[in-house]
Amino acid sequence: MPILPLFIIFGAALAATAVATGSPPMARVPASILLVLVLPGLSLTCAAFPSRVFGALERAVYGAGLSLVVVCVGGLALNATPWGLRSASWALLLGGVSVVGGIVALVRSRARPGELGGVRAGRLLTLRHVAPLSLAVLICMCAVGVSVVGANRQTYAPFTQAWILPDPSAGKNAMRVGLRSFERATMRYSAMLQVGTRTKRVWSPIELVPRARWQANVQLARVPAGTKATLLIYRLGRDRTPYRQVHLWLGG
Repeated sequence: MPILPLFIIFGAALAATAVATGSPPMARVPASILLVLVLPGLSLTCAAFPSRVFGALERAVYGAGLSLVVVCVGGLALNATPWGLRSASWALLLGGVSVVGGIVALVRSRARPGELGGVRAGRLLTLRHVAPLSLAVLICMCAVGVSVVGANRQTYAPFTQAWILPDPSAGKNAMRVGLRSFERATMRYSAMLQVGTRTKRVWSPIELVPRARWQANVQLARVPAGTKATLLIYRLGRDRTPYRQVHLWLGG
């Protein structure tokens, strides 16, 4: 098997990984298709069968099938890791498999006269093979492109998230209170913690830029079972009544 096709796989895997992890969404679409449907399976096929002569259609089937196997198994593995199913982790996983497969194939390959990358002469894809494959790839690219554009254009009403959660590791009546801003501009807040009918804590001002968060830990003395703690959120200069309020029952 000539070494040149494996260098192409090796370089394409690195390029696709770089594009998929750091470029605009529309530039990532073709790279993502290569990473998901082509490169891992093609490099593993070359690594597993370095001297076997495939027809072009056979190589395409092996490449796509093994790529999907890598995606399925890799998805299960990534889901169990702290990195999760993120675009960067997917790109690094699939690109890494492609690179490792290409290196193994380079080590194992031995060129044979008359072969073109392990494809039999005279058994290349004909138009009746190429047409449906090209149409399928085009449909996939259009579908991914539409989904990316739609996700980028999706709008949402600005809001602020608030929470009050128990913190058993810090004590029986310990809690965490916090805010996260999904507003479109920097906002200033006032937060008030009420336990029963009494105000226990006040935090003001709390200034958050979009996507920023604020959190505080609170430890209360002994309280009767069933006491309700309430976190009241006000937007400074806007609200006379609470903008958000969340509750936690203590002493249970």
